[in-house]
Amino acid sequence: IFQLRFSSVLFASQKAEVAGSQSLSLMMKPSSVKPAKEVAQVYSNLAAYPVPQSAQLLPQYPFSDAIRTRCVYQVQDLASQKNRTLVKTAVVLPTGDLVDSDPVLRDPTTLWDVYCSGGDHRAVLLKLKAEGSGSDNADKFVVHVYNESRFIKSIDLSEKAKHGAVYGPELGACQWSCNEGHLLYVAEKKQPKNASYFAADAFSEESAGKPGEAKSVGKQYDSVEHFGEQLSEYKRPVLCTLDVDSEVVTVLDDGIPTACCQRNLAGLLTTLAYGECAVIGHDTRAVSSPRFSPCQTQLVWLQNEPSGPHKQCRRLIWCDWATKDIRFIIDFVNQAGSAGFPGIYADSLPSRCWSSNCRTVVLSSINRSKDCLLAIDVKTKIGELLPLPPDASSAKVLDFHRDWLVVEASAPNVPPFIAAGFIDASKPLTSNIKWTCLTDCFKLNDIAWRVKQHTAKLAHPEFGNQLFESILVWPVGSSKKKDSKKGDEEKPAAITELPLPLIAFPHGGPNTSFTATYMRYVCGLARCGYAVLVINYRGSLGFGKSTVDSLLGGIGERDVSDCIQAVEETLAESASSADNSALPRLDGEKLAAFGGSHGGFLGGHLIGQRPGMFKAAVLRNPVINLATMVGGSDIPDWVYEQSGLPFSHDRLLDAETLALLWSKSPLSHASKVNTPTLVAVGLKDLRVPPQQGRELYRALRARNVPTRLLVCPDDCHPMSSVPVQSSVFVDIVLWFNRHVMGVTEEA
Repeated sequence: IFQLRFSSVLFASQKAEVAGSQSLSLMMKPSSVKPAKEVAQVYSNLAAYPVPQSAQLLPQYPFSDAIRTRCVYQVQDLASQKNRTLVKTAVVLPTGDLVDSDPVLRDPTTLWDVYCSGGDHRAVLLKLKAEGSGSDNADKFVVHVYNESRFIKSIDLSEKAKHGAVYGPELGACQWSCNEGHLLYVAEKKQPKNASYFAADAFSEESAGKPGEAKSVGKQYDSVEHFGEQLSEYKRPVLCTLDVDSEVVTVLDDGIPTACCQRNLAGLLTTLAYGECAVIGHDTRAVSSPRFSPCQTQLVWLQNEPSGPHKQCRRLIWCDWATKDIRFIIDFVNQAGSAGFPGIYADSLPSRCWSSNCRTVVLSSINRSKDCLLAIDVKTKIGELLPLPPDASSAKVLDFHRDWLVVEASAPNVPPFIAAGFIDASKPLTSNIKWTCLTDCFKLNDIAWRVKQHTAKLAHPEFGNQLFESILVWPVGSSKKKDSKKGDEEKPAAITELPLPLIAFPHGGPNTSFTATYMRYVCGLARCGYAVLVINYRGSLGFGKSTVDSLLGGIGERDVSDCIQAVEETLAESASSADNSALPRLDGEKLAAFGGSHGGFLGGHLIGQRPGMFKAAVLRNPVINLATMVGGSDIPDWVYEQSGLPFSHDRLLDAETLALLWSKSPLSHASKVNTPTLVAVGLKDLRVPPQQGRELYRALRARNVPTRLLVCPDDCHPMSSVPVQSSVFVDIVLWFNRHVMGVTEEA
């Protein structure tokens, strides 16, 4: 009788479970937590989406109006743990139809691949790795030259022995001259051959190396300044030209300076025919990316104040080249309010940014929490926001030529794709672009997002209660497959009923922004069951110059206050709008902190200033102790400027300065931390030395706070290698699963 009754009860409970399986599966917490194998699969699926690297409008076919674009993009090959670069050519026919080639793997030795403006010639510069080791086995640099239909010649730059290694896109440039007879590029200045004091020919007049080769005795261990994080191989740049016909290499000027955009730097115009340089702008400002109009009579460039925030609001400057008349086209914007134009926030102008009528300049700029396309009339000084491709919330200019605009576009739930559109200058710019997708456009139907504006509660003494924003990304149920191509039928997604854990994710910088673009880690966390709040606290770009400046001297206070406010207001809104289908239900008892660099700095402050608020934290290459970072970072000025202190290279730390830096450091709150914390560092990080993360790890471990340290020996500040990106993502999710959701791997 017992067995029968037990069986009937079990059967009844099974029927109830089947009938309510949808709601029960949402309410049972373990079912929403993915084990390591599934987390790895989530990452694998997202890594399969290609990431655009560049796009270039190619010369048109003779007697054809078709538009050709070469698209270069990258995918992660997780099997070989390497990035693969693919190239394809997309052709937009006059009818608007798209014809594209199959993607092919780009030769990994390709350093530059450039067409001349007329399209008659193409140069491919290859970096061929040297065999063996030692100073005598340097990489070779070879230029292959093509015309429209065939290979013409190969030129070995290394044999010319005029310079060292050719610079890549990280810092260099490679461009054809207007007459298509020369290539201009940047290379390392040729240095004397180092010799030991004990070499056989150390003190002889002639070197045992190549005839006429200079040598330097006893200086092989001398330290040489370089360009810092991710640019340490670049030390002494020189401009060089290659005469393609005669194959003569000329070093233009050993004295041409190069610097970052935060230093006093005037632009320099070099005339190849005479080897002369003309100064552009003023050397008390920071000038970058000068761009001539197609008619060669106008010049524009970006300019900002030297020092201060490492990225900031910029001016667009215009120059009549004949008269040298210089004017501000777009000036700084101090306060933008909730909807006004905030100013220009761009690292550089596109290489080709002018319309064919030499009147309009097109560029990318951050506008609050979105990347926008900005068209500026240099005559009227009026700028307009251009419409974005469908499904995109942000876009960046890749090329603009013959009034065709090519952009990279995406949204938090749309992986990046390349699109092209024609701008008809005779019509209003804001309504006349018809976009054609050149690469596949997918939509992640199981992910939703929204942007929220906040008014800072902690007022600035000069600028008051400024605005900042956050972007909430969360998982949703969907009645269709997770990923769909553009054009597939889309049904409304249902909000997930389970109260979601929330991860606070402030960006690094601090003078940058999280824009409404695709972020692989954020989408991965959402697909693993977490809502993610990315926070553009004060100091972020795109809100006005005063918002950027307002964080100087306020790190560890105003930015921390903004992060806590964004979390609390998001939780409150979620709780008060339980019946609002536009927002997810969030669990205020299951919060986590996540960030890297200055975002890791903020994560350290959040768990220190609000002990118990966050159940877990993950900090990647975090700034932990400003007092020790100032002597080890490649940007010591960052520490002073962000702390509100004047910087000069001859300044020495004193007791008062050390006390101030310590008071602003997350480590000063370590004794209050009880949050389980995962720390990840790259041993080759020159920006935030890995000792920073180790300091926090040791402090927490000594206080019996659950902690783990990931050490990545071959990675630098971004920690962007394929092995590290993929593996660390799984570690992050498992850490949150254990300490936020209370579920270990075995569960």
